[in-house]
Amino acid sequence: TQSTWGGSSNRRGRKSPRQEKIYSQTIYKHRNFYFKLADFSDNSVSLTELKGTVAYMSRPALHLVDSLAGKPKLFQPLKPPLVTWYMCGPTVYDHAHIGHARTFVSFDILRRVMETHFGYSVHQVWGVTDVDDKIINRAKERGTTPSQLAAQFELEFWRDISALHVKLPFAATRVSEHIEEIISFVSTIIDNKFAYVTSDNSVYFDTRAFGPSYGTFRAVVSNSDVGAPDGDEQLTTKRHPADFALWKSTKPGEEGAVWNSPWGPGRPGWHIECSAMSTSHFDASAPMDIHSGGIDLIFPHHQNELAQCEAHQGCPGKGWVNYWLHSGHLHIEGRKMSKSLKNFISISDFWKMGYTAEQFRMFCLLNHYRTHTTFSAERMKEASSHIERFHTFLNLVSNRVATDISRTQTSASQIPTKWGSNEKEIHALLTKTQSEVLAGLANDLDTRTAVMSLGQLANDTVTYVQSTPSPSIALLANVHHFASTTISSFGLPLGAASAANDSESDVREWIELAVKSRVSLRDIAKDKTTDASQLRKRMFDLCDQIRRDCAGLGIGLHDANGQAATWSALKSDKSEPPNGTTQ
Repeated sequence: TQSTWGGSSNRRGRKSPRQEKIYSQTIYKHRNFYFKLADFSDNSVSLTELKGTVAYMSRPALHLVDSLAGKPKLFQPLKPPLVTWYMCGPTVYDHAHIGHARTFVSFDILRRVMETHFGYSVHQVWGVTDVDDKIINRAKERGTTPSQLAAQFELEFWRDISALHVKLPFAATRVSEHIEEIISFVSTIIDNKFAYVTSDNSVYFDTRAFGPSYGTFRAVVSNSDVGAPDGDEQLTTKRHPADFALWKSTKPGEEGAVWNSPWGPGRPGWHIECSAMSTSHFDASAPMDIHSGGIDLIFPHHQNELAQCEAHQGCPGKGWVNYWLHSGHLHIEGRKMSKSLKNFISISDFWKMGYTAEQFRMFCLLNHYRTHTTFSAERMKEASSHIERFHTFLNLVSNRVATDISRTQTSASQIPTKWGSNEKEIHALLTKTQSEVLAGLANDLDTRTAVMSLGQLANDTVTYVQSTPSPSIALLANVHHFASTTISSFGLPLGAASAANDSESDVREWIELAVKSRVSLRDIAKDKTTDASQLRKRMFDLCDQIRRDCAGLGIGLHDANGQAATWSALKSDKSEPPNGTTQ
């Protein structure tokens, strides 16, 4: 709704706008609308002085489903626009698989949406577990040290993340580099009477001392989503079966991962690592905005993290994170993808199957991040078709706009200004799409709704361009800007820029094509003996040859009812260029 506010009076009993601080701007609220000062940076200027310059912003607020609450919550970071976010990263003992990739890509999409569409500044930290029982055991199997094995797979993980086009975190925390912080954290929990030292010099969290606040996560997770245990359940030194290790004393054969502590040589338990690393990076006295990971981390890992941090503060039930976010399982052949089940497709094997990072990201966009989703060739085909559709749409519109602008440089009368019914329909669809996309993103990152709405806009715009002799350049430019920036905000740099590889070899191919075409054209122009009809045929034959040559380089040329030709990117397989004749 576009309107103006005529000052701050209480005419007809209306309430005066209430000033609030949202993000880094001064925002005014009236009833359910937020609106901001237009084109003014001085927040001290009154509404009365700015009569007629304030516009309403009808923007839906972001809601996210908090796993602990089990329902959507209005997202309100503690210190906007800053968002503090800790994400459990990999345990680096094996190859990362596409189940991991789904978690990181999905939360990368959320981060980008929060930054681009909602104006937040996201400070994201990832934890890297490079000290763990699995790493020690795998190192023994391979005849190497735990640190060498962890370094090998961590390097592979970062390469995978880069290939998936996931934005890097502001910081990454390794367990091996935070042993001092972990020991201090455990000591405080012991001092607060929520942990005890056993006869073998291990340290365990005392769940009975912690009280009924322990287990809140267990009530909201199904048995199928419970994660793997920490490996210490069978130890008889524990006081209670639910107690878990904060510090594990060294056992024979574990010499490759040992640090001294007040309780004796050993290493951290799995759960304490993330608690200590995250609070060492963020303010330990205040709740963190977001903590995320795969759904199998809810219990026991995130339950234990929560208990540890509350025990560290000496306040069970106080809360430590405002929004717990979890991604669903990725299934294959009816079972969740898991290293422990040996039922997974590694990211490196995924590339060998012929898929791209863009296709996988679209797969994630089409399947809500919290749902359990099955990976299959059919679903990847669906993702690929969306990628191709957006490629064609963006390239077609971009080139039509560029071509028409080039034509109008010689004659202003060629610029269409009057809208007909077709233009009004496209404009109405653009407005509707803008609203649907933002509403979908605000609704717990419903990216499928956003993608489908954009797809309808793409289809109708392509039909409009192909059926209209003189489409509105300005309208097309606005459609292209909205669609391309929105798609880009998901981490998909589609369009003309990504349609063709600009490597040296490709550039050389295009230069050679241009030179060959120019030589042929000059030969025709210099021919003074052939009659006009034959010269005309030779020109059309040359056009057809150029079309085929362009198709061989991955670019399709399209004639449109006598109007300027347009182009689009073809599929990557350039071995079979389509046939066609110029009319």
